[in-house]
Amino acid sequence: MKTVSSGRATNAAALRTEALALQQVVHPGIVPVWESGEERGRPWYSMPLLSGVPLAALLGGGARAAKTMSLSASLHTDTLGGETNGAHPDLFPTFVGLCDALGALHEANFVHRDL
Repeated sequence: MKTVSSGRATNAAALRTEALALQQVVHPGIVPVWESGEERGRPWYSMPLLSGVPLAALLGGGARAAKTMSLSASLHTDTLGGETNGAHPDLFPTFVGLCDALGALHEANFVHRDL
């Protein structure tokens, strides 16, 4: 469940807009919004709890995380064989999935502000 922690009207309006926008996007890489509403003037929305490995754990933190942030610049794909020859080829499928999901958000005129 996501809600606003402060009573600021701008935070509440942003969360309402976020919930409405996410309800319109259907993509396997985007967690769906199950329900949304308001309780005592505070908007909220709920999403399923996902299992798996957090992205931060895949990145390993520290130097590897910083190096991986430049993954898009250092990772290349062989157009014939589909094999990677970059710094972290094990993360290539994750990177492609993230890009695909972000593309779906952008097509719906929605920008993920946390990236």
